[in-house]
Amino acid sequence: MSPLPDFSDEALFPAFINCPLTSEVPPNFTATSNEVVYFLLGTIQENMTLTPRTPTYIIVDRQKTSFACTIKLKFHQELGKENGWDGKGFKKGWTIVIRNAVRKGYQEEDAEAGKKEKKGFVESGWREEGGVQVIPASLENLIAMSESWKADSEGGKKCQGCGKSEGADSKMVRCKGCESIWYCGKECQVKGWSEKGHKTECKVLKSVREIFPKPC
Repeated sequence: MSPLPDFSDEALFPAFINCPLTSEVPPNFTATSNEVVYFLLGTIQENMTLTPRTPTYIIVDRQKTSFACTIKLKFHQELGKENGWDGKGFKKGWTIVIRNAVRKGYQEEDAEAGKKEKKGFVESGWREEGGVQVIPASLENLIAMSESWKADSEGGKKCQGCGKSEGADSKMVRCKGCESIWYCGKECQVKGWSEKGHKTECKVLKSVREIFPKPC
């Protein structure tokens, strides 16, 4: 089984324009609602924060559409508060994950009234159930990794170092960092880390595992 969800699944991971409007969801619909679960993903492009209570970022989604994501902090989470917001995990080029995102502020074009179409924006909480999370890789790289792992994972556990499959005479050991990659020994573990790219992938896979603990 692949250690990554199928990020090419546009039903589970929709583009911004395919997320529902506030007028299209029930009044009690929230990020933690389980009736429908989906995740809006996008690569962080720019920090546009103006006030300490509402960090705001420009995000680019899977269709290369830009949109704004505002994170609504509670009073005790503000910048400068103990254990408050510092924004260190929200780096340009990393992927933001917004569960059950809803588009707010949408406006239809009305030429007669001189109104241009506004596609809206999304809001999310932080450090709470259903709050915004981040993966240390771009969305483009995540999708590419997902496709690669999906192909390589066919046939059960395989050593990332040598490609050998687990058998009756060979037991695999799991990477203690991400708990997603397998090796048939120390030599292969060193090779996988230094030559096969796991040094870069490990933090990504760990983040994905924490956000999506079960296969999506």
